[in-house]
Amino acid sequence: MVTDKASAEENMDWLTKEGHRMEFADSMAYLEESGIAEVPAGERAAFMLENFEVDEQEAQNYADWYGAYEEMGEDAIAGWDYSRAMSLLGYYYLAGYYTEVEALDASLALAKTIQGTFDSWDSFMESYFIGYEYWAGELSDERRGVYEDLKAASDSPFN
Repeated sequence: MVTDKASAEENMDWLTKEGHRMEFADSMAYLEESGIAEVPAGERAAFMLENFEVDEQEAQNYADWYGAYEEMGEDAIAGWDYSRAMSLLGYYYLAGYYTEVEALDASLALAKTIQGTFDSWDSFMESYFIGYEYWAGELSDERRGVYEDLKAASDSPFN
């Protein structure tokens, strides 16, 4: 719980250095140790159902998340953590925990990290969506739709 500047800084430090991606990486490493890497991608949901107490949707989610982990490694959901951190900086400023300059400086430093981690908005957003799904335990279809609508707009900030 964030109640002051010290706890805000502690939360920011956790999100930017570890975040949800550390638990995600540990979970994916466990699946790897369990043998999922040896299973063809199209059969991984069935592998999850056979070896873990999950329902069909969870099995498919874990199969998809493992595929993202294979492709992107430990940063597969970094977009979620970094997006959360960027959002929280604004809230921390509004709450009076950070000055405007502190919030803007921290935002700039985080933006540079994001730029160094992702090669496009699409790759950042894909990481965000995967992370959201992992964190929330639900699909990101609605959020993906909003992103696609924004990209398609004639005055899109992504153009």
